[in-house]
Amino acid sequence: MKIRFILAIALSTLLLVGGMARAVEYPAQDGFVVDTAGVLDDASQQNLEDTIAALDKSTGAQVGVAVIPTLDGEPVENYAIKLFEKWGIGQDKEDNGVLLVVAVKDRKMRIEVGYGLEGAIPDIRAKEITGKIIGPKFKAGDMAGGVLDGVNAIIGDICKEYGVSVDEVMAGKIADKASSKTSGDEGENGSPLLFFGLFGGIIVFLIFTVIKGWRRPHTGIVDILGDVASSSISDSSSGSDSGGFDGGDSGGGGASDDW
Repeated sequence: MKIRFILAIALSTLLLVGGMARAVEYPAQDGFVVDTAGVLDDASQQNLEDTIAALDKSTGAQVGVAVIPTLDGEPVENYAIKLFEKWGIGQDKEDNGVLLVVAVKDRKMRIEVGYGLEGAIPDIRAKEITGKIIGPKFKAGDMAGGVLDGVNAIIGDICKEYGVSVDEVMAGKIADKASSKTSGDEGENGSPLLFFGLFGGIIVFLIFTVIKGWRRPHTGIVDILGDVASSSISDSSSGSDSGGFDGGDSGGGGASDDW
């Protein structure tokens, strides 16, 4: 009885250690495209990087591509959501990002769509891209071609959403919809009010900071303003180093497929 008990404990320990050893690993984000499976040649990867970078500059929308060897036993849906959040694809608050995950050995893929683009790429369209555009190329052994065609289809749909063509994006045109996000909806009449509002806010902030600084011993106005400047510089330099992504969230929409 004791021997059986010891063997059971040993087996449980081995299974536990084995499960820990198989912990899912998510690739570090380095650029818009990460290929740890060695599927994409240099030219194809650079082509994707350039196209996605142009899309980002034109519309603010972002596409991430992860080609990995295996999911390590994780369901592709869970893997895609976690990787999406880890990378932060799309703009913060806009959530206009899309992630394509391809797991080569598992023969599984998924398109994960952020909240802000679920209208442009609904689930049925994501399924069409995986099943009719990417899948046939993968089945024919053309992995790189499948990834390229799939990403281009995603980018095409995003361009339609922003009212700009792919050619215009590659030429550097800023989409009108993206411009309104950065310039605001105030119009010409609202600009002076915005200016004076910001100016007044800065004055109040400086007065508050000076008063607060006077409460500290041996602190002059120059030191106070220096602290404000240092703080501003520190805040501006502490942004994300995610290599292009801006902290967007997944919407949970998309489609999974295999080949």
